[in-house]
Amino acid sequence: MGVLVAFGFELIIGAALAIILSIIGLFFGHIILFDSIALAIASGFAANGILHIHPALSIVIGMVVLVALYWLQNTKVDPKRISGTIGGYR
Repeated sequence: MGVLVAFGFELIIGAALAIILSIIGLFFGHIILFDSIALAIASGFAANGILHIHPALSIVIGMVVLVALYWLQNTKVDPKRISGTIGGYR
């Protein structure tokens, strides 16, 4: 029973951190960075708490998620490289 309580507290803490960081991100206008940080923290908690992965590997998973999400959210589409006509480009 104590394990379930500890697991519940761990999930609540992870969710609360994700929500708090998202609110801070909205407040300062850097939602892309703070959203990536919140999801990285949540993925680290999920890797450790749910999948029972070693804490060091959970930190690495969180960092990889942070870098991958930030990179994906900052990529831009070059209309000249897309085949067909989009906005007058050929």
